Amino acid sequence: MLDPNVPPVAPVPVDQAQQEGKKILRSFNQGNSATKKIYIYMVVGLVVILAGGLTGKILAGGGISKTSNGTEVVTKNGEVTEAGSPEGEFTDEPAEGMLIVGGMDDEGTHHLDRGMGPQKDVYLFSTSLDLSKFEGKKVKVWGHSLTSKKAPWLMDVGRIIVLE
Repeated sequence: MLDPNVPPVAPVPVDQAQQEGKKILRSFNQGNSATKKIYIYMVVGLVVILAGGLTGKILAGGGISKTSNGTEVVTKNGEVTEAGSPEGEFTDEPAEGMLIVGGMDDEGTHHLDRGMGPQKDVYLFSTSLDLSKFEGKKVKVWGHSLTSKKAPWLMDVGRIIVLE
């Protein structure tokens, strides 16, 4: 509310206020040099951080991604080198060998040739991974062992890592 006893004050033109030595606010478009320096440092810092991240990604040549069923897929130079759930989820013994297409009498889609003959091979299938990406490579697998009619060791693979 306005006090009726106080007369209204007429606005003073900017030029007149400067001539009389009164302080006025600076306009927004003038800015001061300290503020400009801060903005420049912030922009340069952001560019450096982004460039470093991009350089790291390029030099690493790969990364980690998650598939729709929640398994991790690790790639290096465009090739899948690791896939599956974390190691701690499997209580059965892991197995190593050369991953080859073909099971034993319709048990498994692949098998691990461990160099000890067919009766020591591990016959594999996977309900969560695409084993075909690892064919012909020496791998280590983790999973759940199942009973089978003919295969000496049948495993549902949940994790796989390329060794060579």
